[in-house]
Amino acid sequence: AWLIGFSGPVFAWWSMCQRFFSIRLTRMEGEMMLIAGMLSAVPALMINSLFYPLFLDLLDIEVSLGSLGEGSIIFIAAPVGEEICKALAVLACAKLIDNPRKGFYVGFSVGMGFALLENMQYIMTAMAGEYMALSYLFTTTVRGIGSILGHGVWTGISGFGIGHYLVHKRMRDYGYSPQETDEGPAWVVYDSDTGQATDSSRLAPLTTMPVPNWWAKRIGKGWNLPDSAFVCVLLAIAGHAFWNGTSWGIGYIFYDSNEILLVILILTWTAFMIILLWFITLRIIPGVFATTYSQHRNP
Repeated sequence: AWLIGFSGPVFAWWSMCQRFFSIRLTRMEGEMMLIAGMLSAVPALMINSLFYPLFLDLLDIEVSLGSLGEGSIIFIAAPVGEEICKALAVLACAKLIDNPRKGFYVGFSVGMGFALLENMQYIMTAMAGEYMALSYLFTTTVRGIGSILGHGVWTGISGFGIGHYLVHKRMRDYGYSPQETDEGPAWVVYDSDTGQATDSSRLAPLTTMPVPNWWAKRIGKGWNLPDSAFVCVLLAIAGHAFWNGTSWGIGYIFYDSNEILLVILILTWTAFMIILLWFITLRIIPGVFATTYSQHRNP
């Protein structure tokens, strides 16, 4: 169930991102980013299920199913805790980030790793209950085309800001400019006899996928993300909170309504949220990867 319904979409999104955006990485680097994302889920889970509920208990706020206390966990604790933990995981992979674009990709990969582990709890929820098959199908579909992508994009935004921070920090510490880190080759091979450069990462072949027409038409129309890491993390938290909070709020507000009406409302709002996420993603990514798009745009 996990391999087919939950981990498959994670690797599909991750592979597509790597190929579309011409990101070069080794197997060890890929594993490092995914594992960092998986590890970030551990403290996030502790915040959501232990520390924040204990805090609410001290305030004598009920955290039972369908209560406002539960809503605050979904709307406040989960977005804040998860996005901060994922941002710290991106920062732990700082040596892999040499420009903001790479920061976005590292953040996206960390988000994929986080989703891998988080999906385990959704399997347990989906596979329990009377309508197991229907619940599993709905959960895997929504997470496959929505929630998993959201984790990648939200953490990618944080990674973009962290990339700017790291570039300017290295510029202050070591004296090289952001342009050099963004455009310079990551490695160069020299001829031992002549001393001439014979190959570099900029010249090395890379298998890429053509940018599809529905995506390529956004080239030159992307949204520019802020340079501040703090603002980028806040944007990630806001996007995550809006996704979680409104989805929970629909069920809370219309809890006593007709069951059929409630199901229709939930399905309609879920579809709207997925469309909105795709709309935002198709405007953020062309701005982040404008250089790559200009090189690999379909004729």
